Amino acid sequence: MLNLNTEIISNLPIYLPTLPEQRKIAEILGAWDRAIELTSALLAAARTRKRGLMQILLTGKCRFPEFAGEAWREVRLGEVARLSKERLNPKQEHNDRCCIELEHIEPGTGRLLGSTQSSQQASIKAVFNPGDVLFGKLRPYLRKFIAPDFEGVCSTEIWVLQPKTQEIASRFLHFLIQSDGFMAAAEKSSGSRMPRADWKIVSDYCFLLPSLNEQDRIAFMLSLCAQEVNALTSKMEWLHTEKKALMQKLLTGEWRVKVDA
Repeated sequence: MLNLNTEIISNLPIYLPTLPEQRKIAEILGAWDRAIELTSALLAAARTRKRGLMQILLTGKCRFPEFAGEAWREVRLGEVARLSKERLNPKQEHNDRCCIELEHIEPGTGRLLGSTQSSQQASIKAVFNPGDVLFGKLRPYLRKFIAPDFEGVCSTEIWVLQPKTQEIASRFLHFLIQSDGFMAAAEKSSGSRMPRADWKIVSDYCFLLPSLNEQDRIAFMLSLCAQEVNALTSKMEWLHTEKKALMQKLLTGEWRVKVDA
C-alpha cells in the first residue's frame, strides 16, 4: 500500500498568486466543475432512459401503433442465433487484420476504445464480419458488447454472434444481448475466479420476437438512445481532460488571468 509522505508534501514549492487572481482562477475552474456535474447528471439520465426503453420495447410492454395488431413469437436464442466457429491462426495468416481484445471494449456502452493488429498476436482468434455481434463471455457481468461495422478478429473470450435465420435482425440482436433477461442468463456462468457465460444456458434463453419491421423500429429507437449516451460519455471525458490541462496551466502560472483593478 502506497503511503503519502506528509513532510515531503508540506515542503513542495507552489506558485501563489495574489488573492484576487486566486479567486479568478477558482471561479474559472468552478465553471468547469459545474459543467462536469451537469454533464454527469445528463449522462445518468440518458443511461436510465435507454435502460427503461429497452425494458419496455424489447419485451413488448410498449408497442409502436402501426404494429399493435401483430403477435410476437416466443423463441429460444439458439433457434435464431448461433456462435460463429470461424477461427484464424495469426502465425499462419499473411494478411494483417484489426484485432479486438476484451480490454478494447468499454463496459456497458459498446464503445470501441482501441484495437491491435493480428500480426502482433500469437493465440488463435475468432473471425467477425460486419453484421456480427460481439459479446465478452469472460466475466459477463462487465457487459462488454459491440456491433462492429468492419471485418476483423477478436479474442476467443468474445462470442461472435450471428443471426441463424432471417427471423432476427443483427441490430435487434445487438440490443437483445444488452437486455436484463439476456444478462441474467449470461451470468449463470461456470467458474468462480474467472466466470464465463455458458452457451448451453444462454442458447436456451427465451424471449418474445417481433416481426423484422418492428425489430428495425425498435433497434432504430434504441440506437438513438445509445448515440446520446456515447456522445455524453465522450463529452465527460473531454471535460475532465480539458479541466486537468487548464489546472496545469493556471495553477503553475504558465497562464495568467486578468484581474479587474
